[in-house]
Amino acid sequence: MYFAPAVFLADEVAHAAPIVDPGAPVGDVTVNVNGGDGSFTNTNGQILGQNSLTVNLPNQTVDPSAATFGTLNGGSAFDLSAQAISNSGAWVLPGTAVTVTTTQGLTNAGTITVNDLTIDGALANQAGATVQANDAFTLTGTGASTNAGTVEATNTLNITGASYDNSNGSTLAGNSSSPAGSGNLDLNLTGDLTNAGGTLNVYAGGNLTVNAPITYAQGVTGYSVINQDQGFKAFFGSTWAEIIATDVGGGFTADGLVTLTGDGVIDGGYFAGARGVSATGGITTVRAPTTTPVQLGEHLGLTTWWWR
Repeated sequence: MYFAPAVFLADEVAHAAPIVDPGAPVGDVTVNVNGGDGSFTNTNGQILGQNSLTVNLPNQTVDPSAATFGTLNGGSAFDLSAQAISNSGAWVLPGTAVTVTTTQGLTNAGTITVNDLTIDGALANQAGATVQANDAFTLTGTGASTNAGTVEATNTLNITGASYDNSNGSTLAGNSSSPAGSGNLDLNLTGDLTNAGGTLNVYAGGNLTVNAPITYAQGVTGYSVINQDQGFKAFFGSTWAEIIATDVGGGFTADGLVTLTGDGVIDGGYFAGARGVSATGGITTVRAPTTTPVQLGEHLGLTTWWWR
């Protein structure tokens, strides 16, 4: 007797003739939908594989957080392939090994939470968005990826591609609960790594390794106001303020080593490794991080108080 390896429920309708491979081993499920956008509908439905699940949507852009996506789950592995993926909400993936493949990239404006994630294709992680892997995260492909939000993995984080722009973003490997030495961050790029106002941090004693032609550590100017309302001058009625310009972000830090196999350029940013920093091509400092007074505010009240 043959036991079907999957449950396929899609409002009782399977659009665009999805194909569930009956020849797959019991527990391994493959679903192919070749139609265009909107042809895959799984509202209130489940597609489950006891062992693994593979879903191929080669001609569609899908939003996995939408109700029409339903529930997809494989017992030990889940592979999703689509033309493009645009996540707008909370996409919680199975606690298994997940591989996402896209020909036109994955755009994330919400949150993606997963245990072990591999993305084969370019990633565009927007401001305020989060990709969080509770174990490992691997980003592969030949495209250019950007992160203006947060990309983090509890253990290892590996990024491969044409280039990676972390401007105003945070890319983090490891945290306070990670096993010692596990929080390693490796970037292998054919193009440049840009980090204007962003941070790339490695914790738990791990190392940060960048294999790229040029790695830019660029701080961006932030302003703060210091008010003097206490102390000797305030006693005599003087209230004054000062505007301070400070370079913010652009940092590469590691509890272990920071290693660059190309050139490093410091332009208001920094490289800091607890066990040292090295760069095969050397590190050029265009501009060191600075803190500079911009404007001295008004001095009020002293003369008036004195003559009162």
